[in-house]
Amino acid sequence: MAERSRAPALEIRGLNVFYGASHALQGVDLVLEGGVLAVVGRNGMGKTTLCKAIMGFVPVASGTIRFAAQSLVGRSTSEVARLCVRFVPQGRRLWRSLTVDEHLRLVLRPGGAWTVERIYATFPALPSGATMAGAGSRAASRRCSRSRALCFRTDACS
Repeated sequence: MAERSRAPALEIRGLNVFYGASHALQGVDLVLEGGVLAVVGRNGMGKTTLCKAIMGFVPVASGTIRFAAQSLVGRSTSEVARLCVRFVPQGRRLWRSLTVDEHLRLVLRPGGAWTVERIYATFPALPSGATMAGAGSRAASRRCSRSRALCFRTDACS
């Protein structure tokens, strides 16, 4: 009996994005079967634009973006988030007066795969009791932002 193939976790074909007359992404093709993907490159190469196109923050001129076999093109950002796609912006957007623990508990929903305990086990360098103003390092704020994205879940996400 033949094995049933699963749809890729993320599939992008012929993606084109413009900012006015500037052609920011030109014919991007990408397939992620599963696991983790890192997009790296110099400044201005389109990494953030790619992420923004996936999330629906910028309009797609042409091409397809599919997440778990569902088209993302034309969906609102909130619809994409409900499909469990997460985006951690470069600016991180953390409240300096809150602790890491408070940031995590703001978005944590019971029953999710990521608990506060699992976050601290995965990122042992997270300063749980310090406010972000007192945490002091860019690395700590990046870890906090990524952890917050993992904890955030909608009813559809596990």
